[in-house]
Amino acid sequence: MSLANPGLIPSVSFHKYDESRVIAIEPDTASWAVVDAQGEEFLRSLDGSRSISSIAEGGPEKRELLDRAYAIGLIALGQDRRLPPDLFQRMPVHVQPWHAVLNITRNCNLKCVYCYARAGDDSQNMSPDMIYRVFQSYADGAWEPAETSDGRITMIMHGGEPLMALDEMREGVRRIRRHPKQERLEILLQTNGTMFTDEAVQFFREEHVGVGVSFDGIEWCHDRTRPFAHGKPSYAAVLRGIERLKEEGIGFGVLVVVTSITAPHVEQIFDDILARGIRSISFNRFFHGGRGKAVGAELAISDEQWYRVQRTLLERLIAVNRAEKDPANYVRIREFGHMLQNLLTKSRMWICMRSPCGAGWVHLAFMPDGSVYPCDRYIGEGEMVLGNLNDKSLSEILNGNPLLERILARRVDRVERCRMCDWRWVCGGDCPARVYLQNGTIDSAGVQCDSIRRITQDMIVMLDKGLLTPEYLILDD
Repeated sequence: MSLANPGLIPSVSFHKYDESRVIAIEPDTASWAVVDAQGEEFLRSLDGSRSISSIAEGGPEKRELLDRAYAIGLIALGQDRRLPPDLFQRMPVHVQPWHAVLNITRNCNLKCVYCYARAGDDSQNMSPDMIYRVFQSYADGAWEPAETSDGRITMIMHGGEPLMALDEMREGVRRIRRHPKQERLEILLQTNGTMFTDEAVQFFREEHVGVGVSFDGIEWCHDRTRPFAHGKPSYAAVLRGIERLKEEGIGFGVLVVVTSITAPHVEQIFDDILARGIRSISFNRFFHGGRGKAVGAELAISDEQWYRVQRTLLERLIAVNRAEKDPANYVRIREFGHMLQNLLTKSRMWICMRSPCGAGWVHLAFMPDGSVYPCDRYIGEGEMVLGNLNDKSLSEILNGNPLLERILARRVDRVERCRMCDWRWVCGGDCPARVYLQNGTIDSAGVQCDSIRRITQDMIVMLDKGLLTPEYLILDD
């Protein structure tokens, strides 16, 4: 540690959490610490007028807090800051895309009332040639002058129900396997879980496909929002599909949409999913896109309800994992894993919790007709189409694209309300697509600010108390 006098960084703010805890946070670097009232008073007293040795005379506890505050990035020693104030603004944006959502088909055998992709409204499938061209575009590099990434290329087969275009999907992947960079391909697939034929299972096994099953947990909840296209319930068919995956040894997780119907029952849904031996779960808040626009008044939940859902799930997750002795059986809720990563590290790997978000540069969405969107959440919004692969190469679509430059310019240090928020570099400013669909523009602040702030503070205190650890919430990138 430098011999310069320590001083609290002026931007550090203090947030009272409860009667015994205060959260100190430095907004520019998302550095935080939990202290008591005496700790807050001590940190506030660090004005650069006292030396380290004189402060240390106050006892080992003050010296320990001093060292910790410097290591975290809450205090500076003269002009020496542990972390630069523009830490997150330095993150590159023109890196090569590696995350592709392929809307393999517009067709679907279900007609979910909230489907943001409007699946089933038509039946067009993506051709094998288009599937190959997406991979080739990623493998060859789309940005100029950025270099081609040597990392993986993740293709998420989506829809519609992607297994309704299994033949096209398999042929497209077969062609990719002849590409010199084919070993970089990782395939994920999001499905409604009702079409696991022998051919589909064989495809999963041969290509090591990571499977996600959309499943709203409780029978009456699920069937109310996720019926077959002809109107009959789909819950039993999905359960048969889940059991088939388990029997075949295919790894999978489930995705639950949180609506006004499922929100009051999330604890039961969580427990029922666990009882089926499932250990990887996502809980997605209702989205106002696609068919969701028509049912928003009925199915949307308030920010207060969303916070209560998250708090309930967090408490159940911690209780389950603390009782589990074998780490292989730990339960993972994806969203909490990404939030934890943002709190414990300075990396912002997850595309939906960084600023700018990954839309349009590391993440793109492709339609069967060749249309390219910055994110699959914008599907159906005509003014958000970046271009079409039938007209231009991906490089030509992306480079110099004014819509894309506008999307990349949305950063929390530029959005008026966000740049005044102490938690801006923790949350990343909310999902721009969600903001766009609810406010009509991507340039406004988030629509989940209160719930994000509250659950973030809960997680910080749980980390400090030792109730929450990286081992309980498995991180991924």
